[in-house]
Amino acid sequence: MSSTKSIPLLRDALSDKDISVCLAVAHSLIQLKENSGYDLYYDVLVGERKGGKNLIFEQMNDLKTPERAIKFAFDQSIGFVPYPGYGMEAVRAWKRRNPSPARAAAARELADDPDPRTGRALAKAVSDKDWVVRAAALEAIAKRGDPALLESAAQEMSDKKDVVRFSAAATVLHLTCIAEKEKGAVADERGTDARETCSSSGTKDGQDR
Repeated sequence: MSSTKSIPLLRDALSDKDISVCLAVAHSLIQLKENSGYDLYYDVLVGERKGGKNLIFEQMNDLKTPERAIKFAFDQSIGFVPYPGYGMEAVRAWKRRNPSPARAAAARELADDPDPRTGRALAKAVSDKDWVVRAAALEAIAKRGDPALLESAAQEMSDKKDVVRFSAAATVLHLTCIAEKEKGAVADERGTDARETCSSSGTKDGQDR
């Protein structure tokens, strides 16, 4: 679907009882630049709705079944994340009926969600008990490019998992560069304002004389 006319129908479909349908719809909404599509991915990551209600229990159980989890994770291209050992970790998680691969996929999908609550959820996810979720959250934070999340990422530079440490270091470097550029832009803007003020003042003084 590429027409914005389909957005109301897609929104209605988000309440479908089949979690696979809901997730496919959410992805379509995001492709149409409709931010409401991010809500379901938020639900999967944190286990509750943005409004505070718990994610439907049966739907989360669906994500714990290997078939559903595998389909969801690979639909979100999680299979192409270049983490050494990720594939085996995912298989072990699915065998344990652990939804961490699905939560990691959801975290990556949330990178471009502008909602500040999502930023806070990603910051919390970098200390998740499952390393695949921690690594995915750091990747999302880096892509998000919000220096406000720098401190959360920095805390994971001492993670016991090397993949998470490396991801954290790369994220910290990236966000630090963004922060420095923003500071430089602000300084340049203030300098321009000061020069314009001085110039205006000099012109006025000349006219007075």
